[in-house]
Amino acid sequence: ARVPAAWKATFLLTNLNSWWSLSAFVVVCCTLDDLNLLSTKLGRLAMSAALIGDFANTFSIAGVTSYLLASSPSEKIQRIGFLSLITFSVFIGFMAFVARPTILRLMRDVPEGALLCEARLVAVLLITITCSFAGEILGLHATYGPFMLGLMLPGGAPLGVTLAERLDRLVAGVLMPLLFAQGGMRMDIFKLADASTCLLLEVFLVVGAVAKFVFCMLPCLYCGMSHGEAFIIGLMMNFKGITEVVYASAFMDAKVRT
Repeated sequence: ARVPAAWKATFLLTNLNSWWSLSAFVVVCCTLDDLNLLSTKLGRLAMSAALIGDFANTFSIAGVTSYLLASSPSEKIQRIGFLSLITFSVFIGFMAFVARPTILRLMRDVPEGALLCEARLVAVLLITITCSFAGEILGLHATYGPFMLGLMLPGGAPLGVTLAERLDRLVAGVLMPLLFAQGGMRMDIFKLADASTCLLLEVFLVVGAVAKFVFCMLPCLYCGMSHGEAFIIGLMMNFKGITEVVYASAFMDAKVRT
């Protein structure tokens, strides 16, 4: 089957390839936690690989986008590229030297084993929302700001325990089902009415998943891991979840869809 003209015009396959090749840290972490594999050797290895992949993806998107804009023959677009690189650096600096120290200061005098009070929790959430909003303004996805900020903060008590205690029911019981429902309601499956187009998309997704599975196993086998452990790592790195729903919604907003 030939690639539809609409797919070529919107670079659908390129975007799907980038999206399908990633292993979102939040998806891998939450899935392993549900399976009680979070503290196992393979679980920690999968989380580390997903974390490095997410981290590299964030910087590569910002760097490649800025480079492509800066290398444009148009002087106006070149200025936008340089400005994009500068603002991204300022964004990272703000989180590292303003947001992170502020949150650490809020956690400083909390007694051991205690949770953050309501006022301090609200302050942390406002800082996180500010980072999310700033990332969206810079052209990144709204999740990148909180993700990068989370990497800079210590895990466990009191911040991690407080967030899990106060927000877990709201996020898992209300916000996440609403996001899945909203993503499903926005998807127009009738645009895939053509059997050949639908088959082409399915083949592309299957080939992408198999290729990712194989290329996750090869480094493990090269490093001397057993075939069974390499097989499990390949499965772990192919976990899909809420991140894919977010990307699908972003594609629809950007008119990059079938």
